[in-house]
Amino acid sequence: MGNGDSVAVWGEDLTPVCNLISCMQDHWASRSAHHARLMLSLRVPYHTPTRFAKPASSSRLLREVKGGLRRLLWSPRGIELYAHIYPFFVRRGMDFKARSTTHDYLMKIKSTDESWIMVSGRTFKNEDEHRQTTACQSGFFQRLILPSVTQLAYLAAASTAWREEPPPFASRSESDLVFVRTSTRVTENILVGFAWVPGKAMYFDVFCADEESSRLVTPDAFVL
Repeated sequence: MGNGDSVAVWGEDLTPVCNLISCMQDHWASRSAHHARLMLSLRVPYHTPTRFAKPASSSRLLREVKGGLRRLLWSPRGIELYAHIYPFFVRRGMDFKARSTTHDYLMKIKSTDESWIMVSGRTFKNEDEHRQTTACQSGFFQRLILPSVTQLAYLAAASTAWREEPPPFASRSESDLVFVRTSTRVTENILVGFAWVPGKAMYFDVFCADEESSRLVTPDAFVL
C-alpha cells in the first residue's frame, strides 16, 4: 500500500467525517415511549429531541455505537435534581445522601439543557487520561465535556424506570462507593462527585478537581 493510501485510510478512520444523526433517530424511534413515561413520572414537560446541531462526528465513534461498545443516550431539558430526580427515587424507597455543605449546594443546581450523551464501561483516573485515550481511540477530537451531576442522575433514573442494566458508573455496594467526576463545579477547583448504588441510594460529595484517588474516577462519558 502506498503512502497516499495509508493517509487516506487513517483519515477516514479518525477524522470527523461521519454523522451520528441516524443513530440518534434510531435511539428515539426505539426509546420514545420509554422517555415519555419517564418524563411523566418525573413531572417534566414531554418533548422530542431537537435536531442535532453538530453535523459530524468520527467514523470510529459511530462504529463503536453500532457495535455496542458505547451507548448513545438522550437527556431532556428541564431536569432539576431536587424538583424531579429526588422525588422519583424517594417514591421508590431510595434516598439522596450528601454532607450538609454539599446538600446546600445541590439545592441550588438549576436544570440542565437537552443533551446527547455517549457512555462506555471504562473509567479513567483523571480527565486528562480520559481525553487522551478517547481522542486517540475514537477519533473524537472535540473537547470532551463530562455530563453534569443532573444528567448522570437522569441516566440512573432511566435505568431504574426501564429496568435495564445499570450504567457503568454505578457502584456495587454502599460499602464500596466509587464517585465519578461530573462537570458540575462548586468553584473552579471544586467539583461534585456522584455515586449511585442501584436500589439503594444516590451519593454526592465534593472533591478537588485535580484529586486522584481510588474513590474518584472519570467515567468514559461525554456530552456531544
